[in-house]
Amino acid sequence: MTINPAAKLGALVEAADRAMQAGRLEEAAQGWEAVLNLAPDHPRALLHLGQHALYCGQRQRPRSCLQKAALADPGNPPCR
Repeated sequence: MTINPAAKLGALVEAADRAMQAGRLEEAAQGWEAVLNLAPDHPRALLHLGQHALYCGQRQRPRSCLQKAALADPGNPPCR
C-alpha cells in the first residue's frame, strides 16, 4: 500500500502541532524536522524550527530558518 505524500505531510504537521500544544517542544522540533524532510520549504516548519533554535540559544540556525520561512510565505505576518 502506497502512502499519499500529502497525507503523510499533513499527519506530520498535525503531530508536531499536538506536541507543541502539549508543551513537548523537543518532540515538536523533531516533528517539524520530519516535515522539512518531505517539504524543505514548508513555511510553518521553518518558522517553528527557527523559533525553537532561538529558544535553545543557537546562533546560526534561527536566522536561516526564519529567512527561509519569510521567502516561502511572504504574505504570512509571522514569517516576515
